[in-house]
Amino acid sequence: MALAEDTSLINTALAVLACTFTNNHNSNSDNFQKYYFNYNYNFGGAISVLSFTSMNSVQTSIRGSNFSANSNTNVNNNNLNYNFGGAVSLYGPLSLSLNLSNTVSNCTFMGNGNLNEAGEKESWNYGGTIDINFPGDLHGASTTITDAVIHDAANACGGNFGIVNSYGGAISLRLASVINSTILVNDAVIAAAFNPSRASFRGPCARHGDGGGLYLQVVDGVDTEVMIDHNTFDGNSAWRGGAALITIGTMSASAVTLSHNTITANAALSSGGGCAMLSSVESDDLLAAIDTQSRVILTDNIFSQNTAAADGGAVFVDSTLIGNVLVAIEHTVFDSNMGTSGAAVAIVPMSSCAELQSVLAVLTIAGCVFTGNVAQNTGAIFLSCA
Repeated sequence: MALAEDTSLINTALAVLACTFTNNHNSNSDNFQKYYFNYNYNFGGAISVLSFTSMNSVQTSIRGSNFSANSNTNVNNNNLNYNFGGAVSLYGPLSLSLNLSNTVSNCTFMGNGNLNEAGEKESWNYGGTIDINFPGDLHGASTTITDAVIHDAANACGGNFGIVNSYGGAISLRLASVINSTILVNDAVIAAAFNPSRASFRGPCARHGDGGGLYLQVVDGVDTEVMIDHNTFDGNSAWRGGAALITIGTMSASAVTLSHNTITANAALSSGGGCAMLSSVESDDLLAAIDTQSRVILTDNIFSQNTAAADGGAVFVDSTLIGNVLVAIEHTVFDSNMGTSGAAVAIVPMSSCAELQSVLAVLTIAGCVFTGNVAQNTGAIFLSCA
């Protein structure tokens, strides 16, 4: 079919079809600064689509393309450093358009990453392969990653003296969905000692990193549905959320559904070897948040052989999340996971939960199977509230 005849590309500002991207890089040094004084921004080692006003948001389609060894790098930098998407960055505000639909489909990504090296200031890495901070319209998540294979990506640092923040070893998303994709051996932990076999994008410093395979942020003020469906997460690693970490705001009626995923042999140096779910609400705001209707549903998944050095070998739930979000885990298999407390599921306060008793909504675990999970304190389900 000729491009002019492809009706799915109507209103698409950028269509990238069946292309190959290899060894493309963004690189900042002390002598090169982008956009703002004392701030360095890198967007997309191979592709970036930037829109800084909601009225100018654009529609993008990336299909059937291969991305290998692309990166964002900040080297010897004494500025605040940001890397967005080692291979692809779609960056912009919520759009006012009701018809925007960004897609990344049938693509393969191998060995892409973000690196902050030898800097003295604080650094941020978002999405070793893909960062989508460009979710679409105000009424729903219209950005989707489908039928992708993403492996051996990382957010990393080398010789840093400043704080390094890492979000999504493979993918960092705001409100986007991931469907029928394979996400393998990606790393958000930024520590050579944790995964010494990684040949690229690793350094001597260990800093916190969230979501080895996926970091998903559900922002306030948006009512939307996000699907993480029919994916495979295998061998990913992070500080929290070895396969995935999800954060949810308080002032929305959003739904996040993780369904029919196979989540195997992922690891966390802290909590949530398979998946960690955190609330962005402070404990003092729990009473104000009780009337919101956000919900997280885990259904028909398999969690197997995931490990956490702390709580929740398979799934970790911040108990303050339950104060403003309905959480349900249904028809899911937990097999041979390991953690310090709650090898399968741990519900533990990340901050003070003195008010939790008065606002606690229902956490439902129904129709699940727990087999061969091992922990020092409670093999299957662990609940703790200080």
